[in-house]
Amino acid sequence: MYVFKDKKVRNDVLRKGGNQMKIIVTPEEMRSNATNIRTEKANFEQCISSMRTIVNSMSGVFEGEAATAFVSNFESYNAQFTSFGELLESFAQKLDTAANTMEETDGGLAASMGQ
Repeated sequence: MYVFKDKKVRNDVLRKGGNQMKIIVTPEEMRSNATNIRTEKANFEQCISSMRTIVNSMSGVFEGEAATAFVSNFESYNAQFTSFGELLESFAQKLDTAANTMEETDGGLAASMGQ
């Protein structure tokens, strides 16, 4: 499917309708979304780091078996925290790959049409 870089042309085509799938996103928009996902990943990682600081700072005021269990419980989620960050990066990479593929396809179509 061809990606229209001119929004007016794209909107004219969309108004005409049809039953075929239309890709209505530019590679730049996909890369921008990938960047946004990476920003949210960094925010998530900062949040986890802040939470870890809070949990560890409680050792001065919260002692005993309950305190140990609380810290252990929080730490038991470390693998899940890491996995979620990796998942977000995976989504961002997929958007980058799709953007590259769209540009390559568009370039190939342009070349085959003599541009």
